[in-house]
Amino acid sequence: MGFTQVSLHSHANICRLYVRLIFSDNRRMLRIALYFWQMCLLRAGPEKVPASLPVMSLVLAAYLLIAFISANITRPAASSGALLGSLLIGVVVECTLVYGILRFKKFSPRAIPTLISLFGTNAIILLLLMALNLVLVYPEIKLLGMLAESAFWLIFFWWMAIVGYILHKAMNISVFLGVAIAFTLELLTNLASQALFPTQQLS
Repeated sequence: MGFTQVSLHSHANICRLYVRLIFSDNRRMLRIALYFWQMCLLRAGPEKVPASLPVMSLVLAAYLLIAFISANITRPAASSGALLGSLLIGVVVECTLVYGILRFKKFSPRAIPTLISLFGTNAIILLLLMALNLVLVYPEIKLLGMLAESAFWLIFFWWMAIVGYILHKAMNISVFLGVAIAFTLELLTNLASQALFPTQQLS
């Protein structure tokens, strides 16, 4: 009994220490998270997001975790390696294209804030989609499934608008062109994933 209490106490201390290390600047992270939501509402751009690699690492880790869970729900037959590989390909393609365009337009210092904004808003959208995906996986209730599928497409177009708006702010381009680039990113990511994981069904 004593050993169990000590063990639980030690684990609790380790968890508290881990959280303290990860979110040592928790007020800043909270402000960034709220700012992501403002971007989802198209009320803000990436201009106030810090060009911080540690922040980008945390946001990217959160995005990958949420995306991996979501992918497991929608593609339960796919292996964990294929899902993770697909997500990493998406990250590489997105980072490469976004940085390449920003560098071409001589805005390369905006790359990290832009990518943080894209990964952060994507994580929020994926959280919304996860609930819908749970409904779509179990289509016994047809009306509920139809509503969920309609909501899925609404959220998808909302996501395209969010990315387009972020790129519009970061690259000094029109929102329409930003949406076109967003669609191109999505298409190239899916094509790259399908090329390397041909047995994987794309969402």
